Amino acid sequence: MKKINWSFDAVDFLRIIAMFCVVLLHFEERIDPVSFTAYKSTFPLLAGTPAWTAVAIFFFISAYLNIIGFIKGKYQFTLKGILSFYKQRLLRVVLDYYILIFVYFIFFYPAALTSDLETFCRMVFFFHNGLFTRGSPECPGHTWFISVIVQFYLICPLIAYLIYKIKDKKALVITLFFSVLFIGEGLKILFSGLHYQDWHFWYIHFYTSIYGNLDILIAGSLFYLVNSYFDSLERKKYLKIISVVVFSLILISNAVVVYLDLIFVARVIYVLPLILASCFVLFMFPKPVKKPYYYPSKLLVATSYDIYILSI
Repeated sequence: MKKINWSFDAVDFLRIIAMFCVVLLHFEERIDPVSFTAYKSTFPLLAGTPAWTAVAIFFFISAYLNIIGFIKGKYQFTLKGILSFYKQRLLRVVLDYYILIFVYFIFFYPAALTSDLETFCRMVFFFHNGLFTRGSPECPGHTWFISVIVQFYLICPLIAYLIYKIKDKKALVITLFFSVLFIGEGLKILFSGLHYQDWHFWYIHFYTSIYGNLDILIAGSLFYLVNSYFDSLERKKYLKIISVVVFSLILISNAVVVYLDLIFVARVIYVLPLILASCFVLFMFPKPVKKPYYYPSKLLVATSYDIYILSI
């Protein structure tokens, strides 16, 4: 197989891992109960895929990447600059998404256009989040993720502007990053714990809503600046290896907790350590390290979004 001059990229590494976890869960949800029991006993770690917390990685990485254009001056804080940002980001998401909706509802479930018109409209106008999906085949529930991303894109210029105004205040930015992340996740743990018996509350308010993920999105945006402050810092090779090992161990332990059916711990508690482990990897690999890399892995990164929306 032909090698190309590519590199280990922390962002791509985290994307691929998170995508694998989420797509695997979507696959498992379509296995009948009898077959799933056999599958679970044969592949316990795969059956415990930590997809719920992997979604948080997606949000964090998305925010981390979207702030770059504004901080580096690719997009100006003008009407023209903001519209250029919307064009670049929304076209990438919207075109593929609308193709999915068209194919799905016209060719596979046309009855949903009349039987569940509300859900259809929510999907079309990117408000298919912050509600409990009933799980009918006419409602591809995983598209709530796209609604959150689009809603974030719409408010991203405002978040970027506020962060840009304080970008030279290193101590403030670092303090805000940890404060937003720890306070935000702490509140989720608290209120999810108070509604422990009502998972609809967690799903609606903290998992699929834009406000429930705002702490992760803001923290991801802030962390790009935090990382940039240490660009000149030499990263030791052994610390780079440790960062990947730590992330992997936390991810695996999360899978074990999912397998043990400890729902609250797996879906709520583990978000914070997994985000911090992701930050550790991003910090140790701020720039790609050149290595010979195989094309299929690069292709996975380029098509990760398409693979996600097609994992119905």
